[in-house]
Amino acid sequence: MDKETYTADEIFGEYLKQTDPGVYNGYIKWARHVVSWMKGDNPNVMFWIRDKEKRREIETYLTRKITHRIATPWAEHMQYLIGKREKDNLVGKFIMNIGRPISRLLDKLPKFGKEKASKSTSYLMIGLFVILYYMSKIFGEKIGFPEEINKA
Repeated sequence: MDKETYTADEIFGEYLKQTDPGVYNGYIKWARHVVSWMKGDNPNVMFWIRDKEKRREIETYLTRKITHRIATPWAEHMQYLIGKREKDNLVGKFIMNIGRPISRLLDKLPKFGKEKASKSTSYLMIGLFVILYYMSKIFGEKIGFPEEINKA
């Protein structure tokens, strides 16, 4: 994440804390799991890959790829909302509109975010991530994402 996006994210986070703490708290809970997965503490969902190290490597790569594809339009929409970007990203808006109610729900789950996600929760999170990834890819190509994002 570049410095400009990081700063905008901090501003938006403070805004959410004040205006919609349920979304903020749920987002933080969700992000803890995703960051953990991006660092290699994957939920081992690709059970058909027998070699543990190879499985972890592939899962980490895919987590990063999917997260980048979802986070980029989200960040551009977030920057637009706080006045740091002139043009909105409609895919990011769509992702945020899906993510807000999910984040509110996650905020209400007492154990989620405090411990490692169960297998079923991990599968659910991954399923949602894959759906958002492909929606971002399909619609992103139609509204002109930069070339490097479209290839991801």
